[in-house]
Amino acid sequence: MHTRGSLVAIALLLSIVAEADGCAKKDTASGGAAQASQAPMPFRNEVAFQFSDVSVTTAGPNLLRLGFSLQNNAKDSVFCDSSVFTVKLTDGSVIAADTSAEDKCTPDTLDPGQTAQATMYFNLPAGYTGPIELSMSGTNAIIGRGTTTIK
Repeated sequence: MHTRGSLVAIALLLSIVAEADGCAKKDTASGGAAQASQAPMPFRNEVAFQFSDVSVTTAGPNLLRLGFSLQNNAKDSVFCDSSVFTVKLTDGSVIAADTSAEDKCTPDTLDPGQTAQATMYFNLPAGYTGPIELSMSGTNAIIGRGTTTIK
């Protein structure tokens, strides 16, 4: 009887570990690679964007430069760097900011009510034009969204 109980306990433990391993896997793509769709994160409208520069370089790879201001309307400070920004294209693909580019956010931490200026770069598919949705992530949520168009 002791052996059977041990086998059941081991089987239960292995199934828990396998399930936890599957939940822990996430896309770690960087450098602007397209990411697979994931379960949507909740949206909290805490940061507002105002676009001032939307341009694409055509010499070499298509590199989108987004210049924008962001206003922190949250009750807490928010962190601003390339690791928290993605763009979503009309086909549903999501592209992380190119961390190897000269991304800037000044200041990099925004207190409540504070405004920052940012320039972020994204590697686009060749010839892409149309709307894009910029998202900023925070603690387990999307904290800001804005839409602009690439012409």
